[in-house]
Amino acid sequence: MGLLPNVSSSTTYTIPITSTTFSEFASYKSKHSPAPSQTMSSDADMDSDPSTPPKSNNPPCMFTVEQFQLAASSQETDSEPSDVYIVRPTAIWDSLQRFKEVIIDDERYRMHDVVAAARHDLPNSPLWTAHVLEIRGHTPSGQVSIRVFWFHRPAQLPPSLRHPYQGRHELLASNAMAVIDATAVAGRTAVSHWREADEAVPAAGLFWRQTYDVQAQALSPLHTPCPPPCILHHNPDETLISCPSPGCDARMHESCILDATRSRLQADAEAEAGGKGKKKKKKKKKKKAKKGKGGPSLEVEVEWMDEPSEGYGAPVTEGPVEPGGRDGHFWLEEVYCLGCGGVMEVRVS
Repeated sequence: MGLLPNVSSSTTYTIPITSTTFSEFASYKSKHSPAPSQTMSSDADMDSDPSTPPKSNNPPCMFTVEQFQLAASSQETDSEPSDVYIVRPTAIWDSLQRFKEVIIDDERYRMHDVVAAARHDLPNSPLWTAHVLEIRGHTPSGQVSIRVFWFHRPAQLPPSLRHPYQGRHELLASNAMAVIDATAVAGRTAVSHWREADEAVPAAGLFWRQTYDVQAQALSPLHTPCPPPCILHHNPDETLISCPSPGCDARMHESCILDATRSRLQADAEAEAGGKGKKKKKKKKKKKAKKGKGGPSLEVEVEWMDEPSEGYGAPVTEGPVEPGGRDGHFWLEEVYCLGCGGVMEVRVS
């Protein structure tokens, strides 16, 4: 974990349900000038029990968070941004009592819980997901504040940082820190950490694999499972095809396999038309090559069978296929792993 304060295990505070105003707490002011207070980011434990968060009020908060000093950012794929922050008004924040947990409507919330919460600065926004970093409160007023890191949905990112690989249930762990009123918390939620290099698919529900540095307006690098020449990242809403060969951990986009097959067939057809290639053993009819600009070419369509009944690979159709008949050529074609080059017996459901 990071440099979070040590809190007594016996420190618990229950928030009165009627405690929603800041009138008493706002009058609690320090006569000392604020001094910078460094709060380091922590490693996140993103696992928690799933629940459906209810709707919440959206109370304001007197505290703001500013970036105090930018630390050197890590280049690890899924590491969290590490920055130093200052909470203002600092003197009041430092004077507050630290709590290990807080009870809201009979629900206990602790440090490192992941919660759904309202944002007072975005009154018309749906509930946001937050990672609880610290809990502090002023006992006489009954006011408790929670320091959090926000998660961002792809739609909440700047347009330049939205990408097709971002999934429907994907969040991005950010270094956007805030202090919220404890009554803004609507409930506990579950967010898993997807370590893409080790896990083929994320756990069900919300997940994060990438971090968002708000100050730098940049995302952390991602693992690319599909071998070169593919440079695309994996959208978890789409299924990757795994190579069955022992020792090969390649996971490929279906489109990449089909593109490679199409390119190979095109090259074979051009070579055959020029008298330099050999005929395919599996084709049912002779290929038709037609000349065009730049030399001989062949219109080839490649698509998966729903349930391959024999052999390896994908069915290949040459030329047009008329409705109700098959006037073009049709055969089963071997497909090869883009990683190890081995023949793949593909089953697509």
